[in-house]
Amino acid sequence: MGLPLPACPALRLSSVAMRTLSMAGGLAALLSLAACGGDDAEPVNPDGTQAVSSEPLSGTIDGRSFTAVSALASSSGFEPNERFVAIYDIQRACGDYSRPPVGTRHILMVREWMPRSEPLSFSNNVTFVLQREDSPDNHIVTRGRLELVDTPAAKGALGTLRLRAINGSDRVEGQVSVTVCD
Repeated sequence: MGLPLPACPALRLSSVAMRTLSMAGGLAALLSLAACGGDDAEPVNPDGTQAVSSEPLSGTIDGRSFTAVSALASSSGFEPNERFVAIYDIQRACGDYSRPPVGTRHILMVREWMPRSEPLSFSNNVTFVLQREDSPDNHIVTRGRLELVDTPAAKGALGTLRLRAINGSDRVEGQVSVTVCD
């Protein structure tokens, strides 16, 4: 059984034709889809190519206002130069591993800690987290752009991160200072 094809005015196939194309290896279907383009086709990551705003990081997560208050970068434990970055809408300090209060929102990511600018994707994503009563509600975000502007190595130093992340109607964009914890 083939995957459903997106709506495309240039491609109108009956279910019999779709099964035939699917059984034929799908090459013709891929070529037909490539002809779609235009206004009806949405790019994979339309917000991944434009520079991110340097205004303070803010927006909405879970339909509620989000403003970054603190951001922390800790060793990921996987690769020597990789950092686990957590951006909170409340004040947090290095070494504070307590569960965030119910209703708070934060953004999580793991990245190589070096200057870079790249679109978000399935393999390069961030997570919107809403802290619920029993457990966090996580939303993987693959649309947007991440810019690691300044990535100091010294403990206690401040780095700079810019992020645009879009998940349905939820969106954050802007810059935040990140405290290097270790």
